[in-house]
Amino acid sequence: MNTFNRFIVNMMLLLSTQALATNTIDISNTPTVPEQPRVNASAQLLGLTITAKKRLGASGNILYISIHGAATNGCKFYQKHFNNTYQDIACGQRLFYSRSSTADLANYINTLEFFSSSPGSSAVNINTEPEVTLSGGKDAVSAKAQVTIFTPTSANTAKTYTITINNIPYVTQVNASTPIKAIVEALQAKVTTNTAITCTEDGSKIICTANTANTAFTYATSVADR
Repeated sequence: MNTFNRFIVNMMLLLSTQALATNTIDISNTPTVPEQPRVNASAQLLGLTITAKKRLGASGNILYISIHGAATNGCKFYQKHFNNTYQDIACGQRLFYSRSSTADLANYINTLEFFSSSPGSSAVNINTEPEVTLSGGKDAVSAKAQVTIFTPTSANTAKTYTITINNIPYVTQVNASTPIKAIVEALQAKVTTNTAITCTEDGSKIICTANTANTAFTYATSVADR
């Protein structure tokens, strides 16, 4: 049997299994996603915490600062690249000029468009020429509500179909002649009365969505003889 024929056989078996399924309420659940606040990209530089001020997420993660020793007092502009995201800063490290401090560096960084810095110290001199790329930035993520889908199959005898939401059962009585559409409509009309959720149906399944994005609801199903 070649690969194509094997695929066709497997699909037929799967479809026949689904078609023959009875006395069940299948469940598909997409859990709630909590709100996540924005995280600015940052890095440590000479004891300072440098943070992205405007460029966030993936863009903030490419912000770059380098320090150049120069004949200057304090720290000042040296050069910039790529729409100000790459900043070279000149700080005094030459003969006949005072050594720049981390306070000088922090004060200058706080004037930049895309960067901010924690306070530095006037007692800590800059004696190296370090460089750093900011990282760890993440954009904010909005909360997403839980969505749970209930898909009943037909009954082969008299049954009780139950969907339980937050420990409250919602019941409908069915038999072998009850069409799936009727089962769906009956259950949807009952579960949607729960104030924690809103439920719709499309004739084959019930789609329940949490009314509050950050609040999950519990769920269960059962099919019993009657």
